[in-house]
Amino acid sequence: MAEQSRRQKVQDSMGERKNRGTETLRMAEQSGRQKVQDQRESAQIKAQRRREWQSKAESRRWRDRRENSGTAQIAKAQSTGWALTSDAGHQGRGGGLRTCDRSRGRGWGEASQQGGAVGAGERAPAERSGLSLLVVHARVNL
Repeated sequence: MAEQSRRQKVQDSMGERKNRGTETLRMAEQSGRQKVQDQRESAQIKAQRRREWQSKAESRRWRDRRENSGTAQIAKAQSTGWALTSDAGHQGRGGGLRTCDRSRGRGWGEASQQGGAVGAGERAPAERSGLSLLVVHARVNL
């Protein structure tokens, strides 16, 4: 009888050990699956963020192109009181830009006497009177 109970105890402990092993294995599989799922989710989130960032950057580029185009710059300058016009042959060039500062009541004559036409990328002559405008790169040959 004592022998039988001893065998039973050994079997029970072996069974427990076996069960414990499978339990550990099951938990490891579960944590592995969870890890893979987490990685997949984070990759999806990253991809989504990347797509959003790229579309924002693309729209920003298009907006910059629209705002920085020559016609947009001229329209902006005219709306703030600057008039830009093409001036063929002024100062011996093929075509430059002359400025008119309407807010100060200057005409074309005064502007050209103060420093002549403003070529591509040069500063406007009325800058001396406190205003500063970097003229757009737009040279028109008429």
